[in-house]
Amino acid sequence: MTEEVKKEEHSGMFVVHPHDMKPTIELNVPLTVDLFMKPPVDVLNTKLPEIVGNKFLAKKGVTERERETTVQTEEVTAEYFDGCKYIGLLFSAEIAAPCHSLLKLVRNFYSDINLDERQFELILCPADKQEKDFQKHYSTMPWTTLPYGDERIKLWQKRYVVDGVPRLVILDAKTGFKVTGSAKKDLVLAQSEDPGVKGVWKSWSKLLEINKVRGVKSASEDAIAWAQHEYRYEIERRKNEIARI
Repeated sequence: MTEEVKKEEHSGMFVVHPHDMKPTIELNVPLTVDLFMKPPVDVLNTKLPEIVGNKFLAKKGVTERERETTVQTEEVTAEYFDGCKYIGLLFSAEIAAPCHSLLKLVRNFYSDINLDERQFELILCPADKQEKDFQKHYSTMPWTTLPYGDERIKLWQKRYVVDGVPRLVILDAKTGFKVTGSAKKDLVLAQSEDPGVKGVWKSWSKLLEINKVRGVKSASEDAIAWAQHEYRYEIERRKNEIARI
């Protein structure tokens, strides 16, 4: 077999076959999984723009009432959420009746928790098939939205396993870390005296701490799984390399 590296054209670029790549580890180096270990992803020190991006639309107006009654918007960055404790990703559509039922709960919670100071913000993730439906749906909302057809909508649907609407995902506003993937039940509880809005708010803080521990553990397990994958691949690569000598 020729020593020349075989290449194939792929999407306008040339890709080297894995078995034709130059060894990254010498054949005489003993293999262990630890050889391929890398530090786990630091899931606790991410920044919000890294998770949700940096381009949104916000209603013009100072008060909640002003924003509810205007259709004028302006482009804002993630700095718009500074000072908030949590952010809700609201997956919703005008034509879906259950979305309108959830909206009543969302509006009440949004108004109550932000009564004394702004602590909570929402990002509408429109699931409408037509832009006119999105415009109607968003017309009376006081919070922010992704632009219609924004590629992040499908990305977030996949990331947070959103298989239908409505869905409300809660994130930590500082890091973008997920608090809960389904907050509808929390909004229902917020309507009662116990636990009420403040009780739900406190439960999110506890849940965030629990999920941080889980997140660190998951990141560590992912790092180990990746090292094991690379270890197995290197064994196969060595076998093929030796067979070619």
